[in-house]
Amino acid sequence: MSRAARTLGIGAALLAAPAAACTVLLGAGDVPNPDDAGGDATVDGGADAGDARGDTSAPGNDGGADCAPASTRCEGQQPEVCSTNGQWHEAGTPCPFVCDDGGCTGTCVPSTMECVGLAPQSCDDAGQWQEAGAACPFLCDAGSCHGSCMRGIVQCGTGGDGDASGPVGSVDTCDSNGQWQVAPCVQPKPDCTPGVGTAACACTGTVCPGGACEHLQTDPVNCGACGRDCLGGACVGGVCQPAVLASNQQGPYDIAIDGTNAYWVDITGGTVMSCALGGCNNTPTTLASGQNSPTGITVNAGTVYWVNYAGGGTGGSVMSCATTGCNNTPTPLATNQAAPTAIAVTGGSAYWTGLSGTTKCSTASCTPVAFGPGGVDIAVDGNSAYWTATAGPVKCALGGCGGTPTALATGQLSAWAITTDGTNVYWTTISGQTIESCGVGGCSNLPTTLSAATRPYDVAFDTTSVYWVDFTLGTISKCAIAGCSGQATVLALGQSTPSALAVDTTAIYWVNNANPGAVMKLAK
Repeated sequence: MSRAARTLGIGAALLAAPAAACTVLLGAGDVPNPDDAGGDATVDGGADAGDARGDTSAPGNDGGADCAPASTRCEGQQPEVCSTNGQWHEAGTPCPFVCDDGGCTGTCVPSTMECVGLAPQSCDDAGQWQEAGAACPFLCDAGSCHGSCMRGIVQCGTGGDGDASGPVGSVDTCDSNGQWQVAPCVQPKPDCTPGVGTAACACTGTVCPGGACEHLQTDPVNCGACGRDCLGGACVGGVCQPAVLASNQQGPYDIAIDGTNAYWVDITGGTVMSCALGGCNNTPTTLASGQNSPTGITVNAGTVYWVNYAGGGTGGSVMSCATTGCNNTPTPLATNQAAPTAIAVTGGSAYWTGLSGTTKCSTASCTPVAFGPGGVDIAVDGNSAYWTATAGPVKCALGGCGGTPTALATGQLSAWAITTDGTNVYWTTISGQTIESCGVGGCSNLPTTLSAATRPYDVAFDTTSVYWVDFTLGTISKCAIAGCSGQATVLALGQSTPSALAVDTTAIYWVNNANPGAVMKLAK
């Protein structure tokens, strides 16, 4: 029965019964609505108060309806449907992705991320996957780019050049996280060799005695041959390169060595310096400073000797200092010497050349004695002194020769540097541009020309070869003692006005007389 019918029935009962004897019980749903038009339970045409206010509740809802039957909606991820009594009820299970207008849609949960291969994807509000930026270069995980390599790749280390891989000489494997796992190659297989999609440790060089794999073209301790040490220099193409013992010198001019150190004079800086033969971290020791144009130097029995040219005047001097140092206070052997140029010491005596004469004195107590005519350079052995005089090399017994030395060769054009191994005498000619040799007993004025040279400023020897510096060409060269048919071997190029050298069993040492100059070393 409709609300209107029930209301009309109640009204008829009330009219038929006496007022005093009538008691009516009204249900809660039958209470008149004070907001109904006219305050009367009935209206014209049979419409009740609820109809008059536009009530849209479903039939039988008694006014408690929440929705129109069969309508749908979403409560979060849960679909709901309106039942016939106007109440919302769950319609199935919650949607896995998106609930929209009471139905499940989409293929993903909004705001989540995933990867399709290397492409990051993001789920939009409609539950649909969308591209989220550019593809990852290495690894895509949970919608984000990661790693520094492609998973599964195996390669040789590149030293980290742009891809964060391992050092050269390692096998690098990219793990599941896109990170390099580095396995260094070690002896006797120190090299990484690449293959098709793989890499492995191997020896690509030469197996030297002892089983180690070495690279003779670049290894500075096995340069060109197993065991050939460059002694601090680089190895390029299997050839040792010069090493620097001291740089930023003002004008190193002459050099001498013993079994421990190299010693040199700096004609421009006025210093006498030393550095260990093995190197001094480019920090040489100053034995003496304030010297007046020192030009020649030698070392004998723990003492360094040198001459101060003093600009070519008569204020020259001969000085000495212990190889271990003298507190920058060297001992004068002789002063007021006329432009001394070079010095040699043996048997407790010093011999030095000057432009006006060659002089001798005891190293213990020096009283200078004239020894012969002047010269440029001087050398000694156990018997004689040899120096380059005006016409060529001359010889005089260590005890003296009455001031008249014996000429070994004449007609030499500007004979300059000289040395001896006790069997032969070797010298250079500046104007003649040659390297010459003659036996210590003489050669009938027919010296042997070992090699041509442009401006050979100094000469040295070992048991098999003669070495020289070329001041103009900037080269260090050698030739066999017996001669090399004019085919000298160039050992170093590009030196800056090299002026003097010394040789031991393992290396060649020289000075570059530039400003800045340097003291150099080259393994044999």
